[in-house]
Amino acid sequence: MRKYLTFSGPYLQTLAITALLLVNTAAKAEPLLNGLAPHLELGQERFIAGLYVESLSEDAASIMGDAGHKRMALHVTAKRLSHRSLRRMWIEGMAINTPSGQLTKYAKDTVTFAGLFKSKLTKGDIILIDSQPGEGTAVSVNGVELGTLHTDGFFNVLLRTWIGSVPLSSDFRSQLLQNGQIDESLLAKFESIAPSTERIAAISEWTKPKPKPKTQAALAPEAIASTTISAPIIAPTVAAPIVSAPEAATETEPSQALAAAPETSPGNADTSEPNTSKADAPTLEPTLAATPAAEAIEDDESYDEEESEEPELTAESLIARQMYHSSLLRWAYQYLSYPKRSVQRGQEGSVRVSVTIDRSGKIKSQRTIEESKHSLLNREATKAVKKAGPFPVIPTAISGEEFSFTLPIVFRLPK
Repeated sequence: MRKYLTFSGPYLQTLAITALLLVNTAAKAEPLLNGLAPHLELGQERFIAGLYVESLSEDAASIMGDAGHKRMALHVTAKRLSHRSLRRMWIEGMAINTPSGQLTKYAKDTVTFAGLFKSKLTKGDIILIDSQPGEGTAVSVNGVELGTLHTDGFFNVLLRTWIGSVPLSSDFRSQLLQNGQIDESLLAKFESIAPSTERIAAISEWTKPKPKPKTQAALAPEAIASTTISAPIIAPTVAAPIVSAPEAATETEPSQALAAAPETSPGNADTSEPNTSKADAPTLEPTLAATPAAEAIEDDESYDEEESEEPELTAESLIARQMYHSSLLRWAYQYLSYPKRSVQRGQEGSVRVSVTIDRSGKIKSQRTIEESKHSLLNREATKAVKKAGPFPVIPTAISGEEFSFTLPIVFRLPK
């Protein structure tokens, strides 16, 4: 004869409460460190990035699809890091890694996010970007809460700049996707970074409202209408000379921004469609770089970023910048080719060139901020930029006397 255990009402109630507490504890548990990645420019470390997830993984798609608590941590190791260069890092990363519809959808959130950073960052500063289920994307610096963006999915737009198809540098993505296998020395350095009391107080000043500037008489409604820039309906996707057309970006996975280029570069006047018959040609794929040449390294004490502020960013100007940036990449990629000697020697590698142009598209400066191990590849990248000049003129929707952007390239042979 079988005997069955029976429970009284109070006991069942206790079990239910215990189970609920366990669920709540798990939901509020801190995410786990999935990987650490230093970001370098011109051979100098700028910051160490940490990616935290609830379920460790080496698969970017799984992490992007995880609805649990995720965190992006950025520990500054450079003496100083311009908030403008940091803003451009996100904007360029989004432009290349985000599907067109989402760029427009999240334009206002991107502007709000960029506006949270009021001044330069310094060594020891810690940025935390948390995605809490049902709460949104919370941003803090040195423990000071700067704001929360409540639009669903915005965190993943930011995360794509780190682990999307076009990350910050050649090794950056893979180091974040380590499934919790962290180098102990790098972890010790990461954990040793902490802000000073003075820096915490300085960041707290960011949250205080600034007095509204005095303005002249308000513009008439018709004048306002004449100065408004309409946001483009469709944001850009980066294309380049390709062998087989990449799949179009979807709302869940952005397209690969660049496939293969022809073996010889076109002349400056040649803007025709590229040859797409070389199915086995080596590929040149872009990787996103973060900072324009003029602001790549800012350890000079004489640098005063407050004297060179850019115009206020709006949703309209953001989309205009992203569209223009994409058009510049498409233009430059026409002039890239894989050096024949590099192909014969099996040479692969990543190169990132930062370029500044004037309003007419003339190159004012260029600088290689990441080099490969092979001089042939490095020379090809810089040569392609020179051949590409002058670039398309800066659109009237973008203010300023110059425009800085990064040309990211990965030389990769077919497997």
